[in-house]
Amino acid sequence: MRNIALERDTFKKLLATYQPFGISPAPHFLRIEQVLTNDKSRYTFNFKQDNSDSRTESKLDKNDKFCVTGLALLLLRENTNQVGGQALQSFPNAQVFVAVANEFVPADLEAIYNGFLSLKTGSQINIDKLPALGFRKVPRTQAQALAGGFVYNEFNLDDVLYVGAEDITLDGGKTQTFEFELPTFANMKIASGATNLALGINHKLVLFATGYILKGAGDKNITIPAAKPVASKKR
Repeated sequence: MRNIALERDTFKKLLATYQPFGISPAPHFLRIEQVLTNDKSRYTFNFKQDNSDSRTESKLDKNDKFCVTGLALLLLRENTNQVGGQALQSFPNAQVFVAVANEFVPADLEAIYNGFLSLKTGSQINIDKLPALGFRKVPRTQAQALAGGFVYNEFNLDDVLYVGAEDITLDGGKTQTFEFELPTFANMKIASGATNLALGINHKLVLFATGYILKGAGDKNITIPAAKPVASKKR
């Protein structure tokens, strides 16, 4: 759940720390995607920009830093013929991830939510086994086809974000990766399958981060003061 008070406190702290160097924090997001396969138990998310980035990805330049205020682990049924035209999903939505006999089983995607996420800087572990179950959000309003139209899922990014009290600062000049691990089992079918692939359909795992970009701060050896947890205000 998004914490506006903590975001405001983070912004003020970053502004006070970096403004003397001519750098001001600005709202930003990062997005990294990995294609799901049936036999893979570990996925590595690298925030650094490279030539293989998808058009819907947003990565970090080597000269910049990014202070994370929220994380979400989401699913995507991507049509490679219409990249950017599909909605992110916070659970294995059977209206979107349609079963294909002997090729894809939507319920198998639940294995993802029995996995965990870690963050490493080189050999140092910054986040150790953050449970993916916290990212699983099933909306009260489910998608359904109706005469004359279609009712979409109730979805609010603020509701699916993990917000911790810890500081997570990503540096484009360092080797920092998020590692996601999930359990696998015999005959697991989470990849899109041959039938879908022939239509240009991929199943993807998407790591989405919200926060503040610090342009040109990558070469600045600056220590950010520790954050003070701020309770969310009830709306």
